Amino acid sequence: DLHFQPKINLATGAVDSAEALLRWTTSDNEQVSPESVVRIAENVGRSYELTSWVIKKCIRLLSEWQGRLNVGLALNVQAGLVANPDLVATLEDATTIWGVDKTNLTIEITEDAIIDDKEAGFSNLMKIREAGINISIDDFGTGYSSLAYFKHIPATELKIDRTFVSSMMLDEQNLDLVKIMIQIAHQFDLTVVAEGVEDIDCMECLRTLGCDYAQGYYFTRPLPQAEFEAWVAAWPGLH
Repeated sequence: DLHFQPKINLATGAVDSAEALLRWTTSDNEQVSPESVVRIAENVGRSYELTSWVIKKCIRLLSEWQGRLNVGLALNVQAGLVANPDLVATLEDATTIWGVDKTNLTIEITEDAIIDDKEAGFSNLMKIREAGINISIDDFGTGYSSLAYFKHIPATELKIDRTFVSSMMLDEQNLDLVKIMIQIAHQFDLTVVAEGVEDIDCMECLRTLGCDYAQGYYFTRPLPQAEFEAWVAAWPGLH
C-alpha cells in the first residue's frame, strides 16, 4: 500500500504536497521496508509493474483530492526505470484518464537515474517535463553529480538528503553544505526540499536559510491515506 508524508511550505505553513511511499505489511503483521519491496519486485522481474501501479494509484488519488485537499503528490521512480520506453505513456495516459492537473504531480529520481542509459533517460525526462509534470532530484548530496547535472536535467526541485539535514544543528560542516545546496539550487531556479527535519530548531534554521519546503518526523511520520487526509484537514499551519 502507499503511505503519505507531507511537504510543508516554510513560507506559508501550508501543506502544498506530499511524498507517496511504499509500505507492505505481511500476513504476520510485519512491516517490510520500501527498499525491500523494490528489491523483491526487481528479483521477480516486476519492477515496472510496481511503478506503474504506484503511478496510477497516485494519479487516481490526485483526482479524488481535487477541490477537497488540493495537495500535490510526489512519487519515486527507480533509477533503472527512468529510461523505460513505457514510462511517459503511462504518466500521460493516467493523467488524461483521471483529468489531473499535471503540475500537481512530481516524479522523484535519484542522482544516478540517467547514468546507465543517458540518451534515453534524458529523452524521457524532457518529455515528462514538457508534459508539465515536475521532476525532483532526490537524496541530493549522496551521489556524484557535478554542476553540469543541473544544466542538463530538466528538474524543478532538489531534495537535500536527510543525512545532512538531521545532523546540521550539531555538525557545522553539514550546515555549511546545506547552505551551499540551497544557494546552488536557487541559482538554477529549483525549489528546495529538506528531508529528515526532526525538531523545531532545524526547521527554523532552514527557514532562515531560505529553504522552501521541509519534510520529516517533526511534522509527522508517513501516514496511511485516511490518516493523512485527516492530518491535512487538521493541520494548523506553522506557528
